[in-house]
Amino acid sequence: MHSSKLFSAILAAGAASVVSAASSACSKDIKVTTPNPVISCDTVDANIIVDESVAGDLILNGPKTITGDLIINNATQLISVQSITIASIGGNFELNGLELLSSVNMQALKTLNKLNMVKLPQLNTLVFGTSGVTKANDIQVTDTFLSDLSGLNINSVDSLTITNNNKLTAFNSDLVNITTLLSVTSNGNNMEINMTKLQSAAEIQLSNVKSFVVPSLKTITQSLKFDTNPSLTTFSAKNVTSIGDSVTFINNNKLTNVSFPLLTSVGDLTVQNNTALDAVEGFPKLQTVAGGVILRGNFDTVELPALKDVKGGCTVFSTTDISAFCGFFDDAKKSKIIQGQESCKSNVKAANEGGSDGDSSTSSGGKGSSSNNSGNGTDNAVAALNVNNVLLGVSVLAGMAQLW
Repeated sequence: MHSSKLFSAILAAGAASVVSAASSACSKDIKVTTPNPVISCDTVDANIIVDESVAGDLILNGPKTITGDLIINNATQLISVQSITIASIGGNFELNGLELLSSVNMQALKTLNKLNMVKLPQLNTLVFGTSGVTKANDIQVTDTFLSDLSGLNINSVDSLTITNNNKLTAFNSDLVNITTLLSVTSNGNNMEINMTKLQSAAEIQLSNVKSFVVPSLKTITQSLKFDTNPSLTTFSAKNVTSIGDSVTFINNNKLTNVSFPLLTSVGDLTVQNNTALDAVEGFPKLQTVAGGVILRGNFDTVELPALKDVKGGCTVFSTTDISAFCGFFDDAKKSKIIQGQESCKSNVKAANEGGSDGDSSTSSGGKGSSSNNSGNGTDNAVAALNVNNVLLGVSVLAGMAQLW
């Protein structure tokens, strides 16, 4: 009698350490506290959460589908994560703050909702399925040691953020559609991006990129922003016809050519401090600007021959003599093609900068300026403003002295 009770107790204790195939076990969150847990169910209709204490090589075999999240955060002694069975994650696959993690090998994984890989300074190996992950909605890869993202073989994504991966110098993707955001910033030097199949995107933000090849891109519903790309020399969007918000090229010191041969409408256009750019003439069919235009740099040629409507203002400053082109913008203001403030100036030393040598604001209305103005009027205005500020300060002090 006593022996049978003892045997039953042992069986019960063993069962408690194994996640069984019963529906009750697979429909509740599973907390993993050992590196080689036994999860005996094909589908986990809940979350799997790995405890911070788990160390070494984590092996997650058993489930084929996780409808919830797979969360592995702050397990600072974890070295690798692997699974030969998990093919689908319906929620988030989150890897965050894993200081020693060097390898992720999910041989069967094909689909997931969100992938977050953040603060993984030792991660240098990433394997997803035989053909990679083919379906995902949101992907973030930040602060890793990865040099290859070929495991991301997706066709469409809502958001893709690749930031601060210092070993990553190339990204080749078959993406066709980006519905919310593509952000590739501060990765390895001379980062080259090839997206030869990309047709549509919402917001694109690029920094520290050498090249961005998108020959099939036709539609940008929000903005295209190149900000501080020291190795970028040229960019072409030969099939893009409209951009909903802004086109921005700022602080790209080796940029010599920008080409949008079919672009007809844009929200705002800003080209500033691209010191090697001698000409702004890559917008031959641009007709409509819903906001404003800011062109500031060293260029000696600036042409927007098809321009018909600028709802905001227009600022064109160059360190060289562009007086031959300023007449075009002055006339456009007079004929109300430019509805806001218009200012075109030659020989402006600070043309590559905003602020002191002419306001970069393009939102308010106003009169056009002389095409040969070199900025002296602005200097006089600044001097007058400083005098007025001094007088105001003296009067305030006098008033306070009376109160004392």
